[in-house]
Amino acid sequence: MFSFIQHSLRTALTVYSEEGDDWIKELEEDVKQECEDKYGHVVHLAVDPNTQGDVYVKFDRIEGGENAMKGLNGRYFGGNMITVQPVVDAVYRSLFAHAF
Repeated sequence: MFSFIQHSLRTALTVYSEEGDDWIKELEEDVKQECEDKYGHVVHLAVDPNTQGDVYVKFDRIEGGENAMKGLNGRYFGGNMITVQPVVDAVYRSLFAHAF
């Protein structure tokens, strides 16, 4: 399995949060759909509402995560550049123990 965090979706959080109470769920669904359409099967995804746009994504295969990192890193979303960093499985599991 492969996990990563994508940063700087600040504008996305602002746009989604202004659209209603379900903004986290909507953003998670949109990011998951794009990741699955382009990179591979997503086994877990979470938006951290206490940040300026951290989205955690876990793929079932290393290749999916690596391809997502290549495809998303440096891309712009809502005027902000997306930066992607890998997350070690042990750290990911500690953050989202309830998901596993």
